[in-house]
Amino acid sequence: MLRTRQLALLAGLLVVIAGCPTGKTVARGDGQPSMFDSGDAATPPHDLGSESAARDLAADASHDGADDATDASAFTSIVLVALDNAITGNLGGVAGADALCAQAASNAGSAGTYRAFLSSSTQDARDLVAPAKRALPVLDTRGVMLFSSWNEIFTRNEWRDNARIDTFNGTLIEDSGPWFDSDAWTGTRRDGTLASGHTCNDWTSAASNDNGTAGELDLRQLLDQDHDDCSRTLALVCVRLP
Repeated sequence: MLRTRQLALLAGLLVVIAGCPTGKTVARGDGQPSMFDSGDAATPPHDLGSESAARDLAADASHDGADDATDASAFTSIVLVALDNAITGNLGGVAGADALCAQAASNAGSAGTYRAFLSSSTQDARDLVAPAKRALPVLDTRGVMLFSSWNEIFTRNEWRDNARIDTFNGTLIEDSGPWFDSDAWTGTRRDGTLASGHTCNDWTSAASNDNGTAGELDLRQLLDQDHDDCSRTLALVCVRLP
């Protein structure tokens, strides 16, 4: 009798586990699902009918932290997404901008490593992605292709017209929002290198007499060469690295 009850309890536990979602989807402002998850491809569910699967589930639960550390290596694409809020040219330097992107991704429940799409005295934006990964496609948060590769960002004036760069919460960046002229800080020339003298003093200045190079997101021109004064509030584009 005792063994029968134990088996019944185990069966009930497996039913509960089977009803739990295996992935995470972030709600978008337009009602469409976001591609933010732990990888580009869906992970097949465990076969709950096997004893080894039950052990796998227990192992998964105890190694979530280790899995998070390796999630980024599974990505087969690059993603561009903007902060939810507009911000002046004082980003706290490149390190501060990177931290803003990482925090926004964490708040959205998105795995992976995020960096700000910026050039400065210490980096060129084109070097954010390792050479071995630059042939990977660049997608928006819906999984729609913006550019066929990282390299194409620096040779194509406009991204594809069916794609868009949204914020982490799914908001379309447009003139009616808080983003001045739908612009985004880049400090970057069209070839992906530093636009010297146009980085809001290495992203530490919000002064109106300083300026930074910015792209025009409403025109699908990430590397447009606008020069906006650093007191303006613009978008900041983040890159999910592969």
